[in-house]
Amino acid sequence: MKTPVIIPAYNEERRIEATLNSLSSSEVEPIVVVNGSTDGTAALAHSFGVEVIETERQGKMPAIQLCLKEMGARALEPFILLDADTRPVFPKLWSSVMLRALQPEDPRPRAISAPVLFTKNDEDPKSTHVTAAARSVYRQVHGTLARVMPGAEPAYYGPNQAYKLATNEALQAVLALDHIWPEEDVAMTKAVIAHGGSFLQTIDNRMIVTSPESAAFAPLIDYIRRPNDVHASVADAYRRAAPPDSRPLEAI
Repeated sequence: MKTPVIIPAYNEERRIEATLNSLSSSEVEPIVVVNGSTDGTAALAHSFGVEVIETERQGKMPAIQLCLKEMGARALEPFILLDADTRPVFPKLWSSVMLRALQPEDPRPRAISAPVLFTKNDEDPKSTHVTAAARSVYRQVHGTLARVMPGAEPAYYGPNQAYKLATNEALQAVLALDHIWPEEDVAMTKAVIAHGGSFLQTIDNRMIVTSPESAAFAPLIDYIRRPNDVHASVADAYRRAAPPDSRPLEAI
């Protein structure tokens, strides 16, 4: 069976076409969840013949939860989460290696995150190739350290995740989550762990995806000298762009 790829999409008519074109039709089954969009995102997604779910409510977490409800029993099986402006570099390898990392033969819940190569966002005048590269390297280094240092906080790659909820308890825990944004990926992963599951921060470049920067970032030197301050400024930028009725993870 093809692996479902849940793609929440809010006003992504300029990017959703490239994302859907990048996916292997023989490997995955895209499900585009158009949430609160006012542009042509839904029409473009429909033109590809993929499954499209439309909702007036804006927000990534509610979109994911709605899709899981629509999937029924399939929501317990492995699925991938992909941002609507994000594309796998090696489409066939990406989905198959992500699926293997979920260990489908293991009955326990599992979550994984995979590498992201950030690119310059042409819509953001403050975005540069340097800051995009710096963010990519920072995430990769953070992810590597999280794997080898006991007690290190994992790095979560929001645009590129996969889950195997496996049990009704884990599924219901994810469905019961508040509208958390940003760090909805962290909340989902913590729900998996709290219900007997495990988390793997991967560094396998066969899983890599490209994604544009979605916020303005500090100069490269700040990534080196003050990584915690950079993380805080990124979080603040996301909060300022928060969808209605959402709350950051630490507020829950």
